[in-house]
Amino acid sequence: MCKTILYIILFCVSFYLKAQNNAPQGSSQPAAVSQYTDSIAKMRASATQGDPISQTILGFWYYYGFDTISQDYKQAVYWWDLAAKQKNADAIANLGYCYQRGHGVEADSAYAFKLFESAASRGSRNVIPMHDELARQQKSVFSALLLKDIYQRGLGTKKDSKKSEEYLAMAASYGHEPSMYDYAMQLYNSKQYDLSAPWLKKLADKGNAPCALAYGLQLFEGKGVGQDKAKAVDYLKRAVDGGNNSAAVNLGRIYYEGDGVEKDGEKAFKYLKKSAPNDRTRRAPWLLAMCYKDAVGTKQDYSLAALWMAESIDDSRECRQRLDQFFGDDNEGTFTQYLRGLYRYHIDQSFSDAMSYFKIVEKGQVAEGTTMTALCLSDSRNPKASIKKAFRLFTKAAPDSPTACFYLSQLYAEGKGVTKDNVKAMEYLKLAAESDQPLALCALGDRYMTGNGIPKDITMAAKLYLRAEQMHQLTPEAARNLAKCYELKVTALPDLNKAEERIKALNDIKNNERLNTLLARVSFKKDAKQ
Repeated sequence: MCKTILYIILFCVSFYLKAQNNAPQGSSQPAAVSQYTDSIAKMRASATQGDPISQTILGFWYYYGFDTISQDYKQAVYWWDLAAKQKNADAIANLGYCYQRGHGVEADSAYAFKLFESAASRGSRNVIPMHDELARQQKSVFSALLLKDIYQRGLGTKKDSKKSEEYLAMAASYGHEPSMYDYAMQLYNSKQYDLSAPWLKKLADKGNAPCALAYGLQLFEGKGVGQDKAKAVDYLKRAVDGGNNSAAVNLGRIYYEGDGVEKDGEKAFKYLKKSAPNDRTRRAPWLLAMCYKDAVGTKQDYSLAALWMAESIDDSRECRQRLDQFFGDDNEGTFTQYLRGLYRYHIDQSFSDAMSYFKIVEKGQVAEGTTMTALCLSDSRNPKASIKKAFRLFTKAAPDSPTACFYLSQLYAEGKGVTKDNVKAMEYLKLAAESDQPLALCALGDRYMTGNGIPKDITMAAKLYLRAEQMHQLTPEAARNLAKCYELKVTALPDLNKAEERIKALNDIKNNERLNTLLARVSFKKDAKQ
């Protein structure tokens, strides 16, 4: 019998003895029986009139059975519930015990947990000793976690982080995996690496992705364990397989830099492309931009390099230093000249200046120089615009420039500078989309959505929009169309359970201005030596 119930027994006995001493004299029944029966009647009357202490005691008598009162868990719950509603701490605790054990009610551990916490916060002196006994002697995970929470929050007692951690460690030692995880991460985050390593490894070997990441990083850095970068990579891969984005960021960097492994551009690009859209550290977008800039593991694409560099910026000191160092080292490089041209085109709208920078890029054998020169010539705002020259340059750049393919598809679709040809338009549009050109992904999605020049296929449209969204490059029109896909509950969508939330967010999307922010922030107003 647990200590809490013992405490209540003592309370009830003392109450009963007091009733005996006050029993009327000259009863026709034997004194003990008369006083005993009278005490039950008085207790029931008092409980019926709403006295919470009497209700608590009557509930106890029903719980265990008391002479003429047969054991009845449901009646016990009934009276304890009445007392609990009057904030009686012992009744609340006893009600918690019933919900924990499923006595008189359907078992509900979560509700029992709340009841015990409520009892403790209302001053019950029984909750802590009862559950300490259960945690230590019966290895109750429930009780250990309850006490962990009580000491962590200071419910009816002073906050005590050491005791809270002790009970968490106790629950972990009993093999409760969520507690093992919480304890392992608590040790890891408090830099107790020698203690966290065994727990992390145990859970990582069971398939826990966050623990595989943490243990992999400990192995990689030699914190709390012997440094072993090759083994670290294995655990990071396990974490990636479990869907951990941070592990993919780290693997992308490791393969990009050849840190502890042989440099591997294809693997670097694979992990960076996977992780960049959701990397809060902004490291993956930056390195992905470098991959596109330098053709590491992929084809060179200055347009995507610029977009991902724009996605990598924030207000952190690390970001500012990274930009300053890059443009300090690459001040005369073709990519910086390309960005200078973009600044002149998008911000200043100085077409002649923009084209002078793009000519430098073109001389560097980079297709985007030709593509952007063509775009300047195709722009009706340019006094020296020439759509025929633009068409020739787009055609020249197209084999190496998805962006050129996209603009060629537009010219063919509209019959500008060339005979209108929807077949050619679709051919170039699909080529651009296959290379993740974001404008092409959105435009092709729009065509599938409406059946414009192609069989209508809303599922295909949704897939294309999702790819553009992963790059944070959905156009407002494409975003609205994707919202319609959610309204239609297209099965290709991965998060239909959040359809209403997604529809609202998508309908609020405006054009991505990060590239302009990057260009304005870096400020290319000073001319480079040409």
